Amino acid sequence: MGTGRVIMEGASQETAQSKIRDGSVVFWFVRPLSARRYCAWRGLGESLYATLWLLVGLVVGVVCGLVALPPSGPAAAVTVLAYALGQVVFYQIALLVDLTSFWTITSFGVNRLVAFAQLLLSGGLVPLWFFPEGLRAVAGHLPFAATINVPVSLYTGRIDAAESWPYLAEQALWCVLLAALSRLVWRRAARRLLVLGG
Repeated sequence: MGTGRVIMEGASQETAQSKIRDGSVVFWFVRPLSARRYCAWRGLGESLYATLWLLVGLVVGVVCGLVALPPSGPAAAVTVLAYALGQVVFYQIALLVDLTSFWTITSFGVNRLVAFAQLLLSGGLVPLWFFPEGLRAVAGHLPFAATINVPVSLYTGRIDAAESWPYLAEQALWCVLLAALSRLVWRRAARRLLVLGG
């Protein structure tokens, strides 16, 4: 779920890191469309592209008998909602990491650290239900779990669709908190912008 987003972002070279390096980040701030809104639209496109590939993989997996369908219609419906919320959280995390480029020479280290945390604590490497209970209790409430663990748990039936509202509410809360934080960071980044020393 996250791999398609990461590949797309790297292939497009539309990151703050690459734009600051070549000086073209200034165009983010002089367009009629705000830099924050431009990045949000770009993030939506990346998410839709990644979702398309995810759906292709899902169809192939179902046809080949490698992937089971959700246990019920309501489970499928809440999975779609949880996936959409998870993509918003994933975008906000990636955006915050990208915005560190305004304060660092390179964001490579921060990218690697967050990518590792995302892979481990989202259930992308090992499902969270295999974690020791204490670690699972903590990791399950971090924003990383909202990106993969919740949608996958709903899809597989590990979380019953009728009992999904606390998980969806927590995902929505992370969306709001991370959006507020990224808005604050955007404001500070706009004041901090240096291009080629000027």
